[in-house]
Amino acid sequence: MADGSTLGPTNDVYLQFQREHPKEAERVRTLVQEGRQRLESGQPDEARNRFMRALAIFPHIPAALTNLAALAMQQNNLDQAEEYIGQVLHHFPNDPAAHAVAARLWLQREVHPYVRYHARQAVRGMAHLQTHAELLAEDPTLLERARVIVLSTLALCQADALVAELYALMPDAPWSENDLTIIGIALFNLGEIDRAAEVWQRADGAEGSPAAVYRFLADLVRQKMIYPFQLDYQLHARLPSVDELRSAVDEHAFDETLGGRRSFRLLKSAAENETDGAADSHWDEQQLVQALRLALPRHIPSRAVALGLYHIFRGEEEEAELALSILFFERWPLLPQVLRVVQQHPELSPRVRLNAALYLLWLSGPEEVRPVLESWVPEALSVRDRFIWHVVWIQVALTERNLALAQAHEAEAQSLVEQVVKDLDAWVHVLNELSLRIDQLARSEAREVGVDVRQAQMSQVELKEGRMDKIIPFLPRQSRRQNKEASEKGDDT
Repeated sequence: MADGSTLGPTNDVYLQFQREHPKEAERVRTLVQEGRQRLESGQPDEARNRFMRALAIFPHIPAALTNLAALAMQQNNLDQAEEYIGQVLHHFPNDPAAHAVAARLWLQREVHPYVRYHARQAVRGMAHLQTHAELLAEDPTLLERARVIVLSTLALCQADALVAELYALMPDAPWSENDLTIIGIALFNLGEIDRAAEVWQRADGAEGSPAAVYRFLADLVRQKMIYPFQLDYQLHARLPSVDELRSAVDEHAFDETLGGRRSFRLLKSAAENETDGAADSHWDEQQLVQALRLALPRHIPSRAVALGLYHIFRGEEEEAELALSILFFERWPLLPQVLRVVQQHPELSPRVRLNAALYLLWLSGPEEVRPVLESWVPEALSVRDRFIWHVVWIQVALTERNLALAQAHEAEAQSLVEQVVKDLDAWVHVLNELSLRIDQLARSEAREVGVDVRQAQMSQVELKEGRMDKIIPFLPRQSRRQNKEASEKGDDT
């Protein structure tokens, strides 16, 4: 390994060959270019053949050796790849593309100190290359090709600071939309939100593109609607579509009691799960959660999260509802902050705001949701939104075990079912389930009242018979016995 103190002339051996043997050098350049073209067209064997033929003419060609190392890595032949990279860096210690491929090699081997070393050397190599005009005169595409592979490698290594350093080194380079999206991510992760927004603006991405979605995210952060969070570099990640998620639920969460339908919106609080336990398997949401897990990656990439936020604030209602559901099921850490904003956002539809209130109910309890629900004037809502408002109120009431409130809103919701069933079929299913839960709560309270009445009647009998231990159930067993013995002695006297 070469360290930064040994930086010296780059490509002098190969440069000397090109100057002394121009015909052979031209043949080498042709073979290397043909090899690159074969790689881009998905012909790795043909590409390898071209690179090997070039090396047969001259054995120290950095581009040929670096590409052969990359091909070896694709076949998981890491020892061979390391040998090729070693040859390049022995003769060309400042070659940025070789350092970039070396960083990928050590990343694949999970040797992170070497990953960081070669990532840093790749950026230094770019600075070195910029100052050596003689190298660029022989190959004008050298700097551009190195820039592309170095940036993609730094993104792969999550090297935010080095990405920002590379951008500062070459601010006027012909960065593509994808390049600028990556650079913006690095700046955002470094806390430079305004600069990130400027770079994403410069990317000029179309509506819904990664750059546009992230620019919207930066706006949310700058408006203090959400805290910044770490972004990754998976630019093509997305949320599953409504149809994909429904397919997963239909396949893996079939429930005969509900005609095969389960709802994203029927969730139970942690406290309720603890009290219900396994006694009420009808309300177990485990199958639905499992189906959602199958439809989603184990970790939602940041671009998918940002796209979800974009859909919540700018998308159609169904897109917003789906995004809220997915972020909820994935327990995204910043979701409560988003829900507090969404449920009170005047520019969002009541349906989206009510969805947010529902999920905030399960995450933070009814205290944060009640004031918002109470601020609505139901007569000012459409029939559809008023129906959803009543359904959310029912869940608040059930969480509080307020039977009277739940029954009042259930009655209002049931009176609207025929008017909304076509548009809100899923919410009607929610209401049907909630009605069953209201009945369950009513039976539970009736049993409790019955127990209280019987206990009071029994206590009166026990008082007359002197069996005081039954009235004080928290007494230790010995104290109960002593109490009974004392009572019997009192009878004898």
